[in-house]
Amino acid sequence: MKRILLTGQSRAGKTTLIERLRGQTKERVLKTQTLSFYSEGVDTPGEYLENRQYYGALITASMESDIVGFVHDSTVLKTIYPPGFSSIFTKPVVGIVTKVDCADNYSEEAEKSLKLAGASKIFFVSVFTDHGVEELINYLSV
Repeated sequence: MKRILLTGQSRAGKTTLIERLRGQTKERVLKTQTLSFYSEGVDTPGEYLENRQYYGALITASMESDIVGFVHDSTVLKTIYPPGFSSIFTKPVVGIVTKVDCADNYSEEAEKSLKLAGASKIFFVSVFTDHGVEELINYLSV
């Protein structure tokens, strides 16, 4: 399986997603406080994307991965990914829209934002219903 670095806003679902990719249960997880390295990927705190001074740490951490995943919470209309943000990475970048099972979501807007940021492929997932998770796992397994 390719190793993925997950980055995104706080509470976007990065830690829950990486736990699912690791085959863990869907229990409540604590907020990530620092970079967490696993064989399946790298989990980053939301603050690393929310504060530009941490961009260097994201770039460095991406060297430990095969793919970078921009995670966007579909229940949040606002995006913090700058246009062309993927260009700071030397790895392929995919977009992952999370929480698509929620009634109020902005999946289309999230997709547009992720494409504008430079994501080459977009996945729509819900860890709690498993919607789209298998597709992401299959993509990482190729």
